[in-house]
Amino acid sequence: MVMLLQVNLVLFTRSILIPSSARRTLLVSALAAAPLGVYSLLQETPRLAVWKLMWLLAAIAVATAGSAVIYGLRREVRHARQLGSTPSRGSSARAAWASSTGPATPCCAARPR
Repeated sequence: MVMLLQVNLVLFTRSILIPSSARRTLLVSALAAAPLGVYSLLQETPRLAVWKLMWLLAAIAVATAGSAVIYGLRREVRHARQLGSTPSRGSSARAAWASSTGPATPCCAARPR
């Protein structure tokens, strides 16, 4: 049982900290969990082996889904940074935005009566 928890922790940690596609995470997670799955089928009772395999499959699915989300967000951030880094009018994107919005007015300006 302790090995099942350790393998799950390794799968989740890897999917969070190492950016990779969902396909690669699925492959690496399945390869990492395979020895415990084979050991469970050969050494445990059938009921316990099936229970462990279900938990391993659930851990692989969660790790794959988490990796897909994180990898997709990293890709979007990289794309946004590339768009934001293009110079517009010889200045930064923030300055370009500020100049296109017009003059700033204080939030508490006196209203005409």
